[in-house]
Amino acid sequence: MHVTYTALGDSLTTGVGAFFSLGFVKRYARMLEHLYHVPVAVKSKGKAGLTSAELLARLRRIDTRNAIAEADLITITIGGNDLLQAYRRGYHLHALEHSVNQFAVNLQLILAEIKAIKALSPKKSYRIQLIGLYNPFPKHPYSDYFIHKYNNILKSYHSNLINYVDIYPLFEQNHAYLLSFDYHPNSKGYQVIAEQALATLQGYR
Repeated sequence: MHVTYTALGDSLTTGVGAFFSLGFVKRYARMLEHLYHVPVAVKSKGKAGLTSAELLARLRRIDTRNAIAEADLITITIGGNDLLQAYRRGYHLHALEHSVNQFAVNLQLILAEIKAIKALSPKKSYRIQLIGLYNPFPKHPYSDYFIHKYNNILKSYHSNLINYVDIYPLFEQNHAYLLSFDYHPNSKGYQVIAEQALATLQGYR
């Protein structure tokens, strides 16, 4: 017996910023092995810089669909690049609000597509964990306001099947300690994310 863990998403899934240590996914897999006392098979389908629209498109790929079909647990890190792209178009509130609305649409479609894939899979029992956003660009105008808007969308799906993992307050309290020079989580930051994901999972076993 083993647990299949499929990780979807952006640079937090690929572990950018961890450098020579483990990123979030591998740390979390080790914690899951310790919790369940069984091997955890990891299928990581992350890509640095991924937006929600690009993740939705990647769900058409056969390797990604197979990884989802086989999964007992799915984590998703997404949304930060949607907001970052809006900022790159200028500090216009209209563009930022539009990014929030588009993210809401894309996330709904992503979760619906995963549900459809699992409906055709023999492995019907599964759980999704949506990893919330921390603020990677605190100096940007209105950034906290829009991070909260993104997180509220993620949190709105919190249920027995879909868990929202809130990391914002943990990073807000220890910003300098948990981030690398490029504002990605460092090894300590990824450890905090993995611990919070595990605590959330245990709360809904």
